[in-house]
Amino acid sequence: MPRRRPRPYRTTYDLPSRRRPVRMVWLGLAAVLGVVLAFGGVAVVSRAISRPAAPVPQPVTSTVSPPAATPTIAGTAGPSPTVTAVGDQVDDAVITGVAGRFVDAWLQRDRAKRKTQLAQTANGELALALMRTDAQNIPRIKKNGAAVIDSRAEGVAIVLQPMTDSTVLRITVVMQPGSPAWLVSNVDLPAA
Repeated sequence: MPRRRPRPYRTTYDLPSRRRPVRMVWLGLAAVLGVVLAFGGVAVVSRAISRPAAPVPQPVTSTVSPPAATPTIAGTAGPSPTVTAVGDQVDDAVITGVAGRFVDAWLQRDRAKRKTQLAQTANGELALALMRTDAQNIPRIKKNGAAVIDSRAEGVAIVLQPMTDSTVLRITVVMQPGSPAWLVSNVDLPAA
């Protein structure tokens, strides 16, 4: 049998298929980037959907019509004192009370007490979101004075609660539909 001589060169059909590692690295990086962007977009959309929109407080307007005839007492002159509705004073006390109890519940470290107190003072969505907070992330601050109503409209009140770390919590308290109960629907720190 005659002896074969080796070929001096190889042709392209003689070469084994060889993958380029650089191309594979770029394809892998593109796939990872695509997955990260997809999950990031889903997270942003779900956060936007799950976050309840804060109700827009309406300006409080009231008109008081003077009585037809103002009784006068002998020896006095001038206008009669301004009369505030007793219901408004009661509601203000209830609203600030709910806001104060909510702050106590928000700062509570005992999980069982926190859950009970939040259920009594916050709406379901806010209470559920705050129950997911890790105990290590609960601020170690206290209230610094009484809560004050900043603004109020029909069924909505904004309450400011000063804290010991010089911040002021802005608490949105909303009257529940079909019920005289007031519950906190949002809490945040105003931008300085």
